[in-house]
Amino acid sequence: MFLIYNMVNKDTKKTGRNKKTGRNKKDTKKTGGNKKRNRENSFSSPDRTGVKKGKTKSRATVREVPPQNVQSNKIEPTEGESEFESYHSVLVHLLGTQDIYQKIVKTSNTAVSVQEVKHKNANPTTPAGMFDPIIYFYTPKDKDQATHYRVYFYADYNMGRRISKRWITIDPYDLYQKPLSQGFCQMFAYFIAVNDVKEFIDKSKIQDLNQETVIDIHKTNMYECLKKTLKLIKNIKMNEKKLYDEIVTEFEDIKQEPEYGIPDNMTFDDFISDLEKFEIIDLDVMFNEMYSIN
Repeated sequence: MFLIYNMVNKDTKKTGRNKKTGRNKKDTKKTGGNKKRNRENSFSSPDRTGVKKGKTKSRATVREVPPQNVQSNKIEPTEGESEFESYHSVLVHLLGTQDIYQKIVKTSNTAVSVQEVKHKNANPTTPAGMFDPIIYFYTPKDKDQATHYRVYFYADYNMGRRISKRWITIDPYDLYQKPLSQGFCQMFAYFIAVNDVKEFIDKSKIQDLNQETVIDIHKTNMYECLKKTLKLIKNIKMNEKKLYDEIVTEFEDIKQEPEYGIPDNMTFDDFISDLEKFEIIDLDVMFNEMYSIN
């Protein structure tokens, strides 16, 4: 990836998303978000205590109630949660499994690597002679905060009078996502690192942005990231059977956690098939909450 960055626009540090990092199993470290959003987070929805299910759903999230004694094979949203959010939270949690994520990065057939840093403002280690992109993340000790992924690039850097090479940080929040929002930062970081971003809208290149335009950009980017991620999972199913089986096993493990609302009769293929049916309008509830739009 050929990049030129102006010095006046960089060196902005992000502190990560304000969301829990998810459960930690003994041998499977989680670096993604968890099911339940922190209702006290200013970037999440307001407190919905006492609100009955279905009251805030968009028309795209209303489903017919299955007949009695017939188990639905759809994920059951929690109170105040849209159907898309219920599926999105499972996918983010699944891809936030560190071992799985690192193996997904390896399938790109690039020299991109993944590192965990010890402090939120720390940069990854760059071995001598190594100039390939590094996806790096910091896991907050506070479980109410979320892990955030960024990319470290060795790229052209505009010093004003001359252009030189140096390591720079590229943050998905700066280009494609709402700052401090939850979900998919690990996949945005992945697509940035492997230079597969043509479907995304780079807000940093657009002048005179108003809130409506920014919301549309963030929503479009999330939807495109979802489609690209599902395509990636399908490619893994076809070409990386061992990794795909690990993903399926992890999905079955997540099913055991009641808060995710995954029915026993839902297979991973069912889950992916349902995700493919979502349209961009199904993201409206999530983004209305993120921007406190009534």
